[in-house]
Amino acid sequence: MIDTAFYLKPKVDFDMRWAYYQLLTQDINGMDSGSAIPSTSRDSFYNLDLKMPPLPQQRAIAKILSDLDEKIELNQQMNKTLEAVAQAFFKRWFVDFNFPDEKGRPYKDSGGRMVDSELGEIPEGWRVGTLGEIIEIESGKRPGAKSEIKTPEFSIPLLGASSVMGFVKESLYSEPILVIGRVGTHGVVQRVSIPSFPSDNTLVIKSKHFEFAHQILKSINYDALNVGTTQPLITQTAINKYPIILPGVDLRDRYEKAVSGFFGKVAANIFENETLNQIRDSLLPKLMSGRIKVEA
Repeated sequence: MIDTAFYLKPKVDFDMRWAYYQLLTQDINGMDSGSAIPSTSRDSFYNLDLKMPPLPQQRAIAKILSDLDEKIELNQQMNKTLEAVAQAFFKRWFVDFNFPDEKGRPYKDSGGRMVDSELGEIPEGWRVGTLGEIIEIESGKRPGAKSEIKTPEFSIPLLGASSVMGFVKESLYSEPILVIGRVGTHGVVQRVSIPSFPSDNTLVIKSKHFEFAHQILKSINYDALNVGTTQPLITQTAINKYPIILPGVDLRDRYEKAVSGFFGKVAANIFENETLNQIRDSLLPKLMSGRIKVEA
């Protein structure tokens, strides 16, 4: 244990998970001692007022909250697995060139004909093209009024170069889009399937072959495309002209069909986690204060 952290050592019998959730209800940041470096004293923790129910009720409360957290974590892990499978699928078909041939065999490993190109050997019938051939791209917009937190009025996520940076009243897009950084942070590809407002430091990408374009965008060396001087900058032109290996439309369509179900489940898990987070955050203070009674 480092000397900039505290740990709990119980003097009486209590449920450690209950103690964890109890601490989440406390304004620990507000316990700053006021020194030059933000810090909190042990006495501040000793003086916290707690409603401590009997141990069986502590365990019951902790189980409700931890069950919600475990489901959220399970969904997150499932999404990572699904995304990894889709990426592995893409690599096998479009990097290793082992897509199923007309007999269902892996193309390259089964002796499929390869031809030279400026990007190396590619399957016969494929060609080198540009990303702009399969995407539409435009810059995000500067928002008007915004809120740092989500409210009934400000409920549309405002997307920055790498993450949600606030909330606005109205959306710019309601269809699925891919968002990358235009100014500042580069290399993060945000996949968005709900109404959103990409900010003016982003580039917004749409494509008929959405899944294929998503994987291409994840593989780009954005540092090599940077033309900024005082801060990193990527242009629409650089993205449009980025060279890629293009398989036939039929194979791209097959990939879309194969992996779209994966990301449908990912989107469903994200939506479920938002609901679970809201339920947990609503229950937490009520359970800890005793406003909701729990049977042990």
